Order: sequence, then structure tokens, then C-alpha cells
Amino acid sequence: MLLTEDHHVVLADFGSACYLHDDAANTFAGSAAYMSPEMVGTGKASATSDLWAMGCILFELFVGRPPFDSENCMLVMRKIKEYQDGHIEYPPYFPEAAKDLVQRLLRRDPMDRLGSDATGGFDVLKTHPFFGGIDWKQVLRMSNLIFRCADFSADLQQSILMEDENVVHCSMVLKESRVFFKRTLRRRLLVLTDLPRLFYVDMSTHTVKGTIPIAPDLYVEYDTVEVFRAVTKKRTYVFCDPNKHACIWTMRVNDVVKRLSTAGNCVDPATRQKKDRGKIFHRRYESPVIFKAAAE
Repeated sequence: MLLTEDHHVVLADFGSACYLHDDAANTFAGSAAYMSPEMVGTGKASATSDLWAMGCILFELFVGRPPFDSENCMLVMRKIKEYQDGHIEYPPYFPEAAKDLVQRLLRRDPMDRLGSDATGGFDVLKTHPFFGGIDWKQVLRMSNLIFRCADFSADLQQSILMEDENVVHCSMVLKESRVFFKRTLRRRLLVLTDLPRLFYVDMSTHTVKGTIPIAPDLYVEYDTVEVFRAVTKKRTYVFCDPNKHACIWTMRVNDVVKRLSTAGNCVDPATRQKKDRGKIFHRRYESPVIFKAAAE
């Protein structure tokens, strides 16, 4: 499973793929963890076998491991063969809509799996609540870059974002500052937009405390699962993401810089002009001088 530049999920590595009506469809092939009971029992695959595999992958995306996991392939296939509908343990954080979909996909009888011809086909599968809000007719033409952040309220959006500006990614981070060789950590909301802009916000006052110029020389270094650095010619910004999303920040920011550099229009938008009530003004965000050692 790969991500496109617009962050759509695509499938790759079809080394063992075949047409359903080929003789190869009746051969034993594939990863054991995603094999359906009929494949384990008879070696025969069908379109409903892919529905089973979809349920396994969906479970793994939330939990971090397949639903049928063991020390070796033989033990995995034994678990699949002995599986009874609904007998899977889900962690407390597993979303209810996703849980319901997984349960409807992991059915021993291929015809009982949601998406099979007997249940109404793929059209019925796509109406499941887990896919709520997806416009299937436009899905391939849309970008998945727009990100919704629980910390980004409507009031904050109105006061911080420019017209037609959308959030690509944001999260609460700890920003490192050094004053007189003393290290301080301040809690900030780091925001990347599609303008593009990269800035951090003081959530106690809902004000932008600093902006990181997006230019060809900007790049983000991944340090640990929590720590990452935004490096420019003049300064290095150090952040710690308690949610361990440093890899996401690294990917998102570097992807934006790469896109703009390729297009040849990588311009720092910190002084972008904006019309408001008939007047033209510039937005400039400057980092404050920090004198207190204690983190907010």
C-alpha cells in the first residue's frame, strides 16, 4: 500500500495477482495473515476473498498488527481455519464504525461478507457509515491534503487563516527556545496550510507567535518519533510532538517544499498581500523574545 502525492492510498506489488478465471486463481499464494478461510481450506480464491483481506488490513491500520497473528504461517492459517464470526478482540480505542465494518467483512461464509453480490455488491459496501462523507464520484479528483484538527476551532480559523486558506496539518507541539543558553519548552499549535504557510500559535491568546518561511532552502529533519527540526539558512526550529507524529510533519512539510520548488513558485507568504474592507495590508509574524525559563 502506497501513498500518492495527493495522499491517496494505492495498491502495488501484484506479483501473485491473477484474473479470477485463470487457473492461477485456484493456486495457493499470498500472505498468510490476509488469507480467507476458503483459501486456507481449498486454495480457491474469489472476489469475496479480497473483501476478507480488506477487513484484515482495516483492522491492522487501527491496531498495528493483523487480526490473525502468530509465530509462523502455519499457526496463522490454523487461527483463520478455526475462526468463528465475531470472535476477535478489539482494543477500547477501536472506532465503532470501523469495528462494525471489520465484523461484516470477516465472515466465514464468502456470501455473507459486505460487498458480495448476495449483500448488494460494492455499491452497498460504499454506503457503510465508515465511509461517510466520501464523494465516490469525485474521490479520484480530490486531494486528501486538507486536514481537520480538533484544536483548530472556527474562531481560531477566522482569526488566523487567510481567505480560502486551508489547514494541511496541525498538532500541539512543544517548541524549543534558547535564551541566554537556557533551554525552554513552550506549548504551541504548529500549523501547515495550503497557501502554503508554516507557523505556530499560542493557544492561550490565539495569536501567531512565529512563522517559518517556506522557501527552497527549508527542509525538515526527522530525529525521533517525537522530535523533528525545521532547518532554514538562518535558523533551526526544534519541535517535540508528544503524539509521536514527527514522521508525518517531516513528510508533509518536505512534500510541500518539493512541490513548490518543482513548480518554481516557492515564495515566502508571510508578507502576502490581502484585501480587507477595501484596504491592502501585509501580515507579518515575528517571533517574540522569550525571557522566562518556565514553559507555558
